[in-house]
Amino acid sequence: ANALQNCAAMMAISLADGNPIRGGLDVGTAILDGGELFGAAPVKAYVLESKCAHYPRLVVGETLVTVLTQVAEGRAGGVRGQAESDIAERLLTFLKQDDFDQRVIVDYAGAAFRKAMKDVPDLNRLLDMALALAVNSRDHFELRRDAEGAKRFARYRALVRYLEGARS
Repeated sequence: ANALQNCAAMMAISLADGNPIRGGLDVGTAILDGGELFGAAPVKAYVLESKCAHYPRLVVGETLVTVLTQVAEGRAGGVRGQAESDIAERLLTFLKQDDFDQRVIVDYAGAAFRKAMKDVPDLNRLLDMALALAVNSRDHFELRRDAEGAKRFARYRALVRYLEGARS
């Protein structure tokens, strides 16, 4: 149940530390062979990171969203089904649809994350540091007059919008 909370914490800490990362998260089949992971799950995660993430965020695949939504609806009965439904509902609170492109992301600066991390000292300072990095990067790339600068400016502008929106 803490998987998405841990992912959110990793994203916030990495960004505040000056190491912006992006990723993809989904479910699917996979096998481990000789220390290498093969199958649908790692391929989906790779595609989400390389083709969809665009800026420091963790994009969530449709399959994971569908599974969590179905489990949250409580289709399975009994005590176990209710427990699974409650966990799925909690996990869904860590997700949001990003205004940037309507993709579902792990909301690493949102209300559910802040609530789950309420006992962590200096959480707001950590998120302020993440925002400061995003603003500085956006402003830096805005001054560049090349295609790479324009691309990175758009990405950091989206990150600033996300982080500022999460504050309100």
